[in-house]
Amino acid sequence: MPIPNKGFFDPEKTPDPTDSVVSAIDRHMQMEAAAAEKAKQLQAEEARQQQRHEAMLKEARASEDQFAKTVSTLADPGSREAIMQRIREMREESVEKPYVPGPVHPAISAQTAREQEQGRIAQQAAQKIYDEQQALRIKALKEQEDKLGHMEPVHRSVSAKDQTFTGKKPK
Repeated sequence: MPIPNKGFFDPEKTPDPTDSVVSAIDRHMQMEAAAAEKAKQLQAEEARQQQRHEAMLKEARASEDQFAKTVSTLADPGSREAIMQRIREMREESVEKPYVPGPVHPAISAQTAREQEQGRIAQQAAQKIYDEQQALRIKALKEQEDKLGHMEPVHRSVSAKDQTFTGKKPK
């Protein structure tokens, strides 16, 4: 009996994988790539958070050192005078300076002058219309007065001394 040159456990050529197997392999590789990208992003975010945390600690330490320095100056017997001096300085700082507008650009001042001139012209036109209307009103009143005529009230002097009133009514 000859020795077989191909055994039971010898690898055979496997058939090509089906489309479903290929798509499953592709999805698996895509998910692995997405997971690696997400892990990379998380690692970068943790590094940023660590940097922010260190910066906050540094700022807190500086603030605490400033506070300790302030407390140590308050404990000093000469601190009352230093506090009063600081209060005086703060009062001087808080004095409000009057607002002084900056220089006006020539284009803006020219625009303002044009607008003011237009305003004057419009005001003169409105005054002219008002004057014309007033003249028409006065003219209409004079015409009406001429049409109706002029009536002067008649005044008679009636002296109450000459009149006598009796208690009886005339019948």
